[in-house]
Formats: sequence, structure tokens, C-alpha cells
Amino acid sequence: MLGQPSSMLIPEVVGFRLHGRLPEGATATDLVLTVTEMLRKKGVVGKFVEFYGSGLSSLSVPDRATIANMAPEYGATMGFFPVDRETLAYLQFTARSFEQIALTEAYCKEQMLFRTDSTPEPLFNDTLELDLGTVEATVAGPKRPQDRVLLRNAKSSFTKVLEGSHSKNVAVQNNGDSFDLSSGAVVIAAITSCTNTSNPSLMLGAGLLAKKAVERGLSVKPWVKTSLAPGSKSLPTTSPSRALTNISTSSISIWWATAAQLALATAALFPMRSARPSRTTIFLPLPCSAAIAISKAAFTRWSAQTISRLHRW
Repeated sequence: MLGQPSSMLIPEVVGFRLHGRLPEGATATDLVLTVTEMLRKKGVVGKFVEFYGSGLSSLSVPDRATIANMAPEYGATMGFFPVDRETLAYLQFTARSFEQIALTEAYCKEQMLFRTDSTPEPLFNDTLELDLGTVEATVAGPKRPQDRVLLRNAKSSFTKVLEGSHSKNVAVQNNGDSFDLSSGAVVIAAITSCTNTSNPSLMLGAGLLAKKAVERGLSVKPWVKTSLAPGSKSLPTTSPSRALTNISTSSISIWWATAAQLALATAALFPMRSARPSRTTIFLPLPCSAAIAISKAAFTRWSAQTISRLHRW
């Protein structure tokens, strides 16, 4: 085959223009759920997605990684960001040599690959855009992680899922205690998403939220299974994370469900049904930053004003 032509299909590249800034209380996960919804509607299977525009200047490397890591959910072959000042800052943060950083910057600028806010927009096969300022607090679900429910609609969405289902009460024995669980009971609260738990700021936000929740008297229900499994082994070694770990895992078990501050989680909410397990409804609240329920009763009875107060923690 030496010297013979080799043909290949060049994938289409879809440009996703971001501009503005995320509003206070919105996280990278709110953004990625919004982006995922838009890209699935657009149809990007087998395509590359490049994010560009002035909005990139307000997104950190971990926030960009959160977006890129959701490529399987929005269907693209890959999602990526151009080289810019954030890239160079990351190289410096990870102890690359000055010479290597300077070479990277010089090469990318020479090849016209270095992005600034004044860089001319590249040419793409197709484009779409998003004003970051319009991103709202969001939860994922009720069944698929790429689905999106606005936090302000979470209560009605949860209630709708339960409506029409066969209500069932189950007596549960656990460590000598007895509980009567009904449809809609929260039984699992887990922070496990590898897409999001590698983002330090989001995990710190989750820990700070849990700390505030404990201080205000919220506690774990004995029938709720809790777990914390960060996507990066390095995250628990950071001193702020280590200081908050005990609080967020053992002191508070809640349904992490809003997108305030800097937190996220993949927490599952299982309404109990008499049907097959495959029909069990699962809410995946991505991200978490205010606990709005530790049981079905708490969630369905709390008002929007109560949720708003929790949001401001």
C-alpha cells in the first residue's frame, strides 16, 4: 500500500457559538444540559462540535471539560474548545516548563489556532449559538441524563410522574428499624457522575451546601442510601474537599436538585412501583446546589419560596 492514495471521510464540524456570561447561581452542569438539549435537537451524530465565541473567556478549563465530556450524551464524535489563555494557564498550573508553554503559544498563534475575543469566526459546516445569560437552574431527567427539566418546573414534573401510577406502600426492615415507604420515597442520594465530579468547584459547592443544610437542622433519613464517589482520585486530596467530605457524605443525605452556586451530583430518585424494575422512574438531578427534598412529603409540600431560600444558601 506504500505510495497508494488512502481515502477517508472528513467529519462535518458544527460550530457552537457562546456569548455572554453565566448568571449568578448557574453552573457548568446547567450549561451542559442546555447545550446537550440543543445539540440533540440539531443532530450532531458522527460530527465534531467546536465551541467558540466571546463566552469562552468566562469559562474555566474544568467547566469546559464538563461540557466536552458530555459528547456521548449529545451524540457528537467529540466536543472541543480552541487553544486560548485558559489553555496556557492550565499548562502553567500543571507545572509545564516556561519553554514548553511559550512554544505552545507561539506555534498556535503561527498556525492561526489561538483564540481571542477578537479572533475572526471560523468557517463551519453548520452553526448554532447560545447566550450564556439565558441559562437557568436545571435538573436532568426524569429518565435520561440528557433530558432537562427547569428547576422551577421540578415539582410539577415530579408530581406528574407519580400521577396515574399505582400507589403502593411497602414495609421495610433495616437494622432493626421499621419504615413504611410509599410511592415517591427518596431511597438513594449519590454524587457519582464522572462527568461532573471531576470539577473541583462544583464538588466544593456540594460540600458547602451540605454544611449549610446540616447547620439548619436537615439530617439523613435512615432509609436513604448515600454515597460520594468523585470522578477524579485527586479531588478528595485537596484540603477544602477533604474538610467537607465527612459533612457531605455522612451528615446529610438529600435530593440534590438545584443549580445554585457551584455544585452538582447525580442523585437518583426512585418512585416505588409494583411494576417491573425496568419501569422504575429515575430522576437524575444534575447539578445539586440546594437540597429541596429528603422525602416525597418534603418535596411536594415545600413552596417555591422555600426552594428559593434554599437556593440562596
